[in-house]
Amino acid sequence: MHKLLMYKLMMRRLLMRRLIAILSLISLTSLAAWAQTSPAKKTPAVKPPAMSAGPTAVIDTAAGKMTCKLFPDKAPLGVANFIGLAEGTKDWTNEGLDESGLTR
Repeated sequence: MHKLLMYKLMMRRLLMRRLIAILSLISLTSLAAWAQTSPAKKTPAVKPPAMSAGPTAVIDTAAGKMTCKLFPDKAPLGVANFIGLAEGTKDWTNEGLDESGLTR
């Protein structure tokens, strides 16, 4: 009788472990499927408000276009560097490297 009771307890534990494993697998699978739903529809691009005279930068990203007004009166070196790099008239240099290409 004692062996029969132990066998039944062992079988219940095994059944519970299998049930928990199956439910965990179903939960993880459904979460993975839910995470791969289609992205929300993109809203139509809104035209930026008319800006006053001065340089602007239009940055095209995967999320849409960003229009940034540059302020040469507040940051003349930064604006000049940005425009030169964007137009290709200025070479990019890394201030952290010396002539040999090694870090200072």
